[in-house]
Amino acid sequence: MPAKMRFLLSAFLVSSIGTGMVYPFSAVYISEKLGLRSVGASMFFVGIALFTFVGAGLSGRFVDRNARLVCLVGLAVQTVGYLAMATLSTLTTLSITTLVIGLSAGVFQTAFLTILAEVRDNKALLAKVYSYRYGAMNCGMSAGAVLGGILVTFLDDQPGYRLIYVCNAVSFVPLLVVVAMQRTHSPIRAGSKAGVGRSTDVLRKSRVVVLISVQAMLVLAGYGQLNSTVPLQVVRDLDLQDIVLSVFFAVNTITIVVFLPILSRWLIHVRPTMVLRHVPIVWICAAATLMLSSLTDGRTRIVLVVLFAVIFGIGEVLYSMSFQTVLTLAVSEKEVGRANAVSSAVWAAAMGIGPACGIALASVVSVPLFWGVVVVVHMVTLLITARFLSDDGTTPEPGGGSV
Repeated sequence: MPAKMRFLLSAFLVSSIGTGMVYPFSAVYISEKLGLRSVGASMFFVGIALFTFVGAGLSGRFVDRNARLVCLVGLAVQTVGYLAMATLSTLTTLSITTLVIGLSAGVFQTAFLTILAEVRDNKALLAKVYSYRYGAMNCGMSAGAVLGGILVTFLDDQPGYRLIYVCNAVSFVPLLVVVAMQRTHSPIRAGSKAGVGRSTDVLRKSRVVVLISVQAMLVLAGYGQLNSTVPLQVVRDLDLQDIVLSVFFAVNTITIVVFLPILSRWLIHVRPTMVLRHVPIVWICAAATLMLSSLTDGRTRIVLVVLFAVIFGIGEVLYSMSFQTVLTLAVSEKEVGRANAVSSAVWAAAMGIGPACGIALASVVSVPLFWGVVVVVHMVTLLITARFLSDDGTTPEPGGGSV
């Protein structure tokens, strides 16, 4: 892997540790420590999802012109936003901070993915870079959650919570410095009228529409349930103790860390479209374990729940190796920023809608029936990938629209 990518991913790991320090504790900090109750916490999470969607959607045309500059702006604004989180006291300041963090998060994500896409001429390397980005994010957030928990446990109440937001803001500085020092290639010349179209212009390509649809279904039925409906069902419906959840998420992270380098080596010569096609297959197997767990009890139930974490984690690795790679190759070099903008916006929307729909459905149907519905969604996703994503996903310059 080029030194440039190693530096970028290492700095991204540091920023992910900072994000992990605050993510699990934001609801408690806002509702209890600041006294803004559940309305404040709800407003924060809904606002982050909404403004990330908006920020990602609006940033595409600017990213295609200068991804490095846009990335720096996004990082700088996020740093300011999280510093402001450490000084909050009212709903008004929380609303403004939520707007700042959400918009800048969407902008940063779009720009950073586009910077990583500079190795698109080497498909195997591109897949490796994207998968290691996901691994860095997952490992960093897990480590950050542990560090954040230690700080809020051993420091005085509200000051401890404020400190983790300062730490998160500081964690963006290394990545900001690394991005600032990098020389990036802009596929669109200054003054050119090319690339100034809207992010949604890439949806004129049928292949991009298919990919975005596949992403939406995988996030809604997969990622959107992992941190919401699954924990709820494990504790409420399967009647397992909270410690099982801790084991569940630890095993999921360990699975990603272990299988990421292994699968990266094994699948280096496999078409990314073929890898993507196996994501819904793997997650169907994962869903089956939770369906079976509701029919068992005792240790068998716990084993099946943990097995779900392992199988789902393998699917996450496959997704990280394939989706972003296929999307990058589906558009011309001048359209990568806008394609990433649409993808980031859809991710944010699906991660907001998925948990809400999942929790609502899980409250009225049994565990087997819930995961039966999930299996149906994954089967539809599998049919779409098998039918429309059968080639290597390469789009010639300037890019045609056929699938």
